Amino acid sequence: QRRIILYYAGLGACFGHSLPFWRRFSGGKAVATSSALLLVYSPLWGFVSCFCGLLTALISGYLSLAGVAVPFVFLVPAWTVYGRECFILTLVLFLLCFFRHYPYGRGFPAGAGHKMHLIQTLKNILGRKKTAS
Repeated sequence: QRRIILYYAGLGACFGHSLPFWRRFSGGKAVATSSALLLVYSPLWGFVSCFCGLLTALISGYLSLAGVAVPFVFLVPAWTVYGRECFILTLVLFLLCFFRHYPYGRGFPAGAGHKMHLIQTLKNILGRKKTAS
């Protein structure tokens, strides 16, 4: 169970990134730090969770929804593979991400909010490179 120490350290990094006291508790949204935590703790399930987050971003267009999807998907292996303590820590991580993204995602059910059309953006970027050469 020494592996769980990695999770505590990573969770501390996520909180430090999201809620730094020197910036009056206004920091990042913990997407990169939580993804790195899950990849270090469990490379296989961390990759699956990050891939599901990428699919969520591509399908929905909402980056905030994708940021919350990553720890949400990891809740399943946290409970079934790693046990109760890992599940509770992942639930804390999910809640941190959820509340950091909540202001941006309030309008999702109504179709409001900022959408990022990732596939179209990639096509535009690739199209510009072809015409530039």
